[in-house]
Amino acid sequence: MISDRCALKRMVEGGGIVSLKQPIVSLKEKRVIGYEALSRGLDLSSGDLIPPDRLFKAAEAFGMTLDVDRACRLKAIEEYARCQRVGDPLLFVNFDPTILNRVSIGSGWMKDQVKRHGISPSSVAIEIVEARVQSQEDLELFVSFYREAGFLIVLDDFGSEHSNLNRVLQVKPDIIKIDRTLVENIGTDFYKRAIVETIIHLASKIGALSLVEGVENLEDIQVCHELGADLYQGFYFSKPRADLFPLPDICRRRMGSLFQSIEYRQAERLAEDRAFQKKFTSLIGAICNILSRNKQETFDIIMENLSGLHDRVECLYILDAIGCQVSRTHCHPNGTGNSRNPLFRPSEKGADHSLKSYFFFMQGMTRTEHYSDPYISLATGNLCRTLSRLFVTSNGDYFIFCADFSVRKPDALKGRGPCRLRSPLEGRDAS
Repeated sequence: MISDRCALKRMVEGGGIVSLKQPIVSLKEKRVIGYEALSRGLDLSSGDLIPPDRLFKAAEAFGMTLDVDRACRLKAIEEYARCQRVGDPLLFVNFDPTILNRVSIGSGWMKDQVKRHGISPSSVAIEIVEARVQSQEDLELFVSFYREAGFLIVLDDFGSEHSNLNRVLQVKPDIIKIDRTLVENIGTDFYKRAIVETIIHLASKIGALSLVEGVENLEDIQVCHELGADLYQGFYFSKPRADLFPLPDICRRRMGSLFQSIEYRQAERLAEDRAFQKKFTSLIGAICNILSRNKQETFDIIMENLSGLHDRVECLYILDAIGCQVSRTHCHPNGTGNSRNPLFRPSEKGADHSLKSYFFFMQGMTRTEHYSDPYISLATGNLCRTLSRLFVTSNGDYFIFCADFSVRKPDALKGRGPCRLRSPLEGRDAS
């Protein structure tokens, strides 16, 4: 227990700080690239560990936040120096952002301690929770001071609390650490997946590495790997440990089985995607063959009979050579649209689609087929893609057939088998 300021001071000065280590791994390089130092208090009378939240809550109550923070960092540096060898993984050290001020920044305490223990600053990554920094100016001074000294800068817990994208501009981090709340159960949460994918993409665009923390199961790691995450940290690889030496072997064993699962999953997904695209493209080709043998006046009759032919096709419609819609929009009979929202409604005959990607990239008739990127359909309000396909009628008129198909949430089709396809289509010819 930390009963008063004197008890906390005895803990700090009497060896009552314990530094545990949790590995950070790179699946791409198949190795441990660093360890985060996670501090705990040690009750000197009972030997019980004191969780960090209780330790720093007491430090704040007794006006010793800076002392406790420095004691935790010093313990981590001492143990790292004792175990360090050439080429060893990085040391990730947390820096309490509430102590950032002109005095603490200008002291260069961290820089001096690293130098005193014979550690290269380039081997140390300083983690900052930017959402808890009060002064923008102090944050910029801190980052500038330590980056110039050679330290790596990590933006910690990104995506939690009130994370501000503007702070990315200020910090220009070397690593963006994605908060565990976004990573947990990402395999079954479409919105988490989309957000994490966006952060990973942002990191790659600004020259930073992405690190997902809190990974505890195979599914979450597989999804994050598919999204392109660079680094991983969590209980799946190892819980925080006081003993550093067994961690590389523990992580290698965990990664060994993980690689097999990832390779199998990737091969399975690739085969499924190829099979779906092959069937879907063939289906659309058959429809266009039917339409090409008929006149424009019969397009709506034909598509009325085709609107429910595929369980992922939401809308069917036809454009002319300048992007004007010449048919009605034929929606799936199950009614997948968001009819209660006036923003989303199927377009009508005469609608101008000339700026839509599924027409724009076909302009000039230089391409005969195009798959759009995923987007929110203004017809249904659902996430979809559009396959547009050029066809020419017997009298030489050019048209573009468009099929909006749903982008299912991750694993929505698991266990369902292949999508239902109706064929043949020749019996639907209206000629």
